[in-house]
Amino acid sequence: MRILWPLLLLVVIAVVIIACSISSSDNIGDESGEFAIYLTAQDIPDDQIPQTDPNTVELNDEPVISTSDIISYSWETHEIKLTDSAYETIQGFGTGMPFVACVGGKPIYIGAFWPSYSSKTFDGVVIDPTLGVLNHTIAVQLGYPESFFTGEDLRSDPRIYDSLEQAGKLK
Repeated sequence: MRILWPLLLLVVIAVVIIACSISSSDNIGDESGEFAIYLTAQDIPDDQIPQTDPNTVELNDEPVISTSDIISYSWETHEIKLTDSAYETIQGFGTGMPFVACVGGKPIYIGAFWPSYSSKTFDGVVIDPTLGVLNHTIAVQLGYPESFFTGEDLRSDPRIYDSLEQAGKLK
């Protein structure tokens, strides 16, 4: 009986250590996950997108742009060179289609697809899906027009940089 107690104690300690290591590896995956852009599952009026907390928005199940869709990302200009299929996917996106940029499924910032032919202004992060016809490069810009932007620039979040660097997408 005396031998069973130490053995039982060792088993309990081993189970606790394994459970803690699994839990901490899950957290690491969340912090260093892939960069992706998701469309929102709900409609958000254009004028409310910049003030919307991206953590409160329900996202579509699949990203519209994932790391595998990105050929390269210029950190200085926030220009994204996309694969042909990814670029074709976003071509039909109209003015004010909200998106959320995430890393590891965690929202970083919210914005909207905003074609340059729109006559409406927008005080938030925008992606013009109509640019880059020849080279399939889009830009994540501040406002439409850019001089209209008054908010905080969240495009340079270090989690995005780390994710893109780990994926070998930065140029």
